Amino acid sequence: GINLEDIKAPECFEIEEELKRTMQIPVFHDDQHGTAIISGAALLNALELTGKRIDEVKVVFNGAGASGLACAEHYIRLGIRRENIVMCDTNGVVYKGRTKGMNPYKERFARETGLRTLAEAMEGADVFFGLSAANCVSPEMLLSMAPDPIVFALANPDPEIAYDVAIATRKDLIMATGRSDFPNQVNNVLGFPFIFRGALDVRATAINDEMKLAATRALASLAKEDVPDAVRSAYGVESMHFGRNYIIPTPFDSRVLIWVASAVAQAAMDSGVAQSPIDIGEYKDQLERRLGKAVEVMRVMIHKAQRHPQRVVFPEGQEAKILRASQILLDEKIATPVLIGREDKIRQQIESLRLHLQGVTIVDLRTFPRMSAYSEELYRLRRRKGVTRNEAAVLIQNRTAFGAMMLHMGDADALIAGLTQHYPDTIRPALQVIPPRVGLKRVAGVY
Repeated sequence: GINLEDIKAPECFEIEEELKRTMQIPVFHDDQHGTAIISGAALLNALELTGKRIDEVKVVFNGAGASGLACAEHYIRLGIRRENIVMCDTNGVVYKGRTKGMNPYKERFARETGLRTLAEAMEGADVFFGLSAANCVSPEMLLSMAPDPIVFALANPDPEIAYDVAIATRKDLIMATGRSDFPNQVNNVLGFPFIFRGALDVRATAINDEMKLAATRALASLAKEDVPDAVRSAYGVESMHFGRNYIIPTPFDSRVLIWVASAVAQAAMDSGVAQSPIDIGEYKDQLERRLGKAVEVMRVMIHKAQRHPQRVVFPEGQEAKILRASQILLDEKIATPVLIGREDKIRQQIESLRLHLQGVTIVDLRTFPRMSAYSEELYRLRRRKGVTRNEAAVLIQNRTAFGAMMLHMGDADALIAGLTQHYPDTIRPALQVIPPRVGLKRVAGVY
């Protein structure tokens, strides 16, 4: 395969077209297609958040070089109408009859219009896409855009309008830049390594439009999944979820490899350019193994768990980390989570985290119908240790003790606790209900 870099327009189009014509291997100009694929994913999600239809939005491009023209063509394949695109460059609007600075590739976007400047083009626009120069967009130009404007200011290192200026000017703005210190970074590293991985693994003869669109949609879908703790920790934030400040996965998200490479490989097979078809399920497992030995061991354990899913009790069912873990358990079909806590609080937390925990069981101790039976059984277990019936009724309100009783009563298969408690406070009530098996002298825990 060939990954092209840093070739200006229009030569970049001519070189890529000639390579594709004469060679039967993947050819990919990252400046064009990488930017188009990744920003396209951000665009799809931004449109969803603003409730705008892709075939109705007006888009202004400022930058008619390799990246800008490729992005415009990719957006058209995503559903934007060509007649709704206004292309601008250093000479202003690209219009029918203009001769200065034109080439056949720009001519595709020349339109019959009286607009001549970027400021005129931005009036009423839904989307601004910049690949040009720093500070070429003023607050006044931003204010002239339609409600809920989408601004991709991708000039690096300084965007077309400063991020803090933009968000101070429009509170209804969704903004992306090319910088890592602002939300919604459009970074080509999300694209070409994984696109090539998928293309090469099926021995594709090309990277076609179907594969590019598949990569875009995979990235857009991944942004709606729950974000792992490792990714949030890398950015030093407690919360990171699909919304105006998170419309695209981050470069630190290792899941991009699996999502994008497998989507590209599938699209290559579906479009007939794959020479070595593969089983996508097995392929995803192979990709995970490439992430390291620990991930490979985890995948073996996950497959084993999936054959016989167990009921796992979480006494700290209201905690965000537990709820995110439960989402993974359900998505991977590893286990059925049983969450102990106030049902109203748990459902409120699920909604705030934007999770979809269908199939989870919530146990609210205030309304649990078998509480008296649990309390009586706990009394039976502990009365020889000096626990009275009244004390058992108090002890059963301890969520860890209650979770252990669920195991003892056959209502669950495993318990995971200790997120918010010290180790002794977690293991003590569990041992009071479930003592070591006869003949065992040591109890071990995993932290």
